[in-house]
Amino acid sequence: MKFRMLNIWCFAFSAIAMTLWSACAQPDTEAPHPVSMSSAKNFFESAVFISDRIVRANAIVLDNEIGQCDVEEAGTDFYCNPLLLNNKPLEYADFSIKSKGILSLVKGDPESSEAKKIPFRICLRRDGEFITAGKSDINSEVTEVEISAVLSHAKLEDHLLIIPVRKSDYKAKRIIRILDGC
Repeated sequence: MKFRMLNIWCFAFSAIAMTLWSACAQPDTEAPHPVSMSSAKNFFESAVFISDRIVRANAIVLDNEIGQCDVEEAGTDFYCNPLLLNNKPLEYADFSIKSKGILSLVKGDPESSEAKKIPFRICLRRDGEFITAGKSDINSEVTEVEISAVLSHAKLEDHLLIIPVRKSDYKAKRIIRILDGC
């Protein structure tokens, strides 16, 4: 359903962008028009770029396998993206097997100084099997980790699992498909 809605959104956005481009990109033979052909083209190309980033981000973030949890924690305060890379919200569209930096998981607004780092486990999964090498360890608890130390053992299409230690933080679990750079 998410993929279907994304396709509809991308189609609608592209249709609007093409309409604007064709309406604004008239030859400059008459009176000068406030929007030139080149600025309309730039607008359209940036719309396609944004659409591509959304598609890539959706391809990277997998179903988080949250399912049913026996913990009733009505007050959990997790944003849709609780991951920080170098103390900035992780841009899924830019994430790849070549990513570097300190990865952390936070509760609260990731862009706020009041966001609290929470302990998590991080590991790679390949063909349903956990990879235990280097920093990829399902049994170790961390509050931050150098992501390149984990990804150094990854192969394309592996899954990076980020699992909160406390059951009350289960909503912050993330599974990311490892893809090549943009």
